[in-house]
Amino acid sequence: MAAPKPSERRQILENIFRSALAAAHGRRCVSQALAAYGNAGSWSAVAVGKAAEAMMDGACDVLGARLRRALVVRKAGLACGLTLPGARIEVIDAAHPVPDASSLEAGRRVCEFVDKAAVDDNVLILISGGASSLIERLPSTVSLEQWQRLNRWLLRSGLEIHAINAIRRHVSRLKGGGLLRYLGGKHVYGLMLSDVPGDAPEAIGSGLLSPVGESAAVATLPGWARTLIENAGSETVGAAGPAELTMGVVANNTTAMRAALTHARELGIAARRGRGRLGGEAVEIARNLVAELRAGAPGAAVWGGETTVTLPSHAGRGGRNLHLALAAAIAIDGRDDLSLLAASTDGDDGNSGCAGAIVDGETLSLGRAQGLDPVRCLAAFESARFLEAAGATLVTGATGTNVADLAIGLRA
Repeated sequence: MAAPKPSERRQILENIFRSALAAAHGRRCVSQALAAYGNAGSWSAVAVGKAAEAMMDGACDVLGARLRRALVVRKAGLACGLTLPGARIEVIDAAHPVPDASSLEAGRRVCEFVDKAAVDDNVLILISGGASSLIERLPSTVSLEQWQRLNRWLLRSGLEIHAINAIRRHVSRLKGGGLLRYLGGKHVYGLMLSDVPGDAPEAIGSGLLSPVGESAAVATLPGWARTLIENAGSETVGAAGPAELTMGVVANNTTAMRAALTHARELGIAARRGRGRLGGEAVEIARNLVAELRAGAPGAAVWGGETTVTLPSHAGRGGRNLHLALAAAIAIDGRDDLSLLAASTDGDDGNSGCAGAIVDGETLSLGRAQGLDPVRCLAAFESARFLEAAGATLVTGATGTNVADLAIGLRA
């Protein structure tokens, strides 16, 4: 096909991204997986995470009236709405990314719910990213304020998600398989949307159904945090009582990447998977992606994963994808042949209110015309402010999935 004009590339990139979201949508993926498992008998179901409502819709599609009771815990302010609401489905809003009292109440309600499931019920646990903050039960030696302090430190630390969740498990009665202690004697199905590299169950939602041992990640913590973990003691160790358990990942970042590549090719665009995965500091990764686009043939390149940002104590408004996008815009300023989308598949990048952004060689001039300096905004972690002024942000609202991030580049 003829090379798309700069004005056309934004829509092409957004269409490719939305095709990836559709392929990894929680309703679609849960219904397919649950139908394959077989679903005789009666059921109780819990869904926790940013895609909780969509995943519960998928369960309702398959189970119908056999779903006796259900509980959904979603992020406050990021609701996509249950398509199949009913009196038997209870919905709770809780806090993310920093937990609060609503997270503790949601944790208490989840434990009570699964504990009271009928002996002959199958229990379905649906987990997506965000669950680590949305539900919690703390050891008696750890206060909510201490837990919040640890989470704020982790979110600013620049650590990757595996390390963050490993640390969280040390100060929790639910993570690291702790939920299993309320599921003894029941047949349990755990279905997950994975937002972590490698799809390890102990890392998704910090492993509500997956007991794990000690982690060396504790060594990276400041002294006050190590003391907090030591004081948590044996209340966080293991899961009491066996449970019959079947687990599976219903979609992951690769699901979204493959769909993006397929859609690009259907549009007649030569498409390839980019080298490596998104991981490491966002600014450095942005420069690497732009360099790869410059060196490559015309067409599309798709990368997946999750970058990091190390935040100062007083950061502005943005997120790791917006930070990456602004750094990329600086690197491609003035070029008329390159465009890049960087976005979170959950539609919720940091504290920006956006999924991410789509940038090209005109982005900086548009932002500067509004009186903003891109380099200063990047240094102040004010990427959302600049990219909104430039008209580059991508807003999707809740997407019904959470399989980490995508970056999609186009070279004319």
